[in-house]
Amino acid sequence: MRTIYRLMILLLFFILYACSKDSEVKVECPLTVDTFTVLLTKQYEGKEYYLAKRISGWHEKTVIIQLFDRKPRLGECNEDLVKPIFEDSIDTEKPLEKMSVDLKSIVEPIV
Repeated sequence: MRTIYRLMILLLFFILYACSKDSEVKVECPLTVDTFTVLLTKQYEGKEYYLAKRISGWHEKTVIIQLFDRKPRLGECNEDLVKPIFEDSIDTEKPLEKMSVDLKSIVEPIV
């Protein structure tokens, strides 16, 4: 019985410390965090590109297609740490089923 009380006291101490102002972890993300999925990785002229889909919003969801010329990296709240070279939102009532991307038309004007 003493062991259970000790464990409960230890757990209570841990919870109080973890939620105190002195705790190291302080991430303030919005209530809803975007979902992020890499859809495709493609080689073009010796460089690797990443096509990703981001879904943003609480009730009215927005689908955003992003193209990266480096591997995408996300922060603690799923924000981009690598800037996409192209992004656009898709207005559609239906789910996205098929999409084609012409890398040449997007990448060559940048270079």
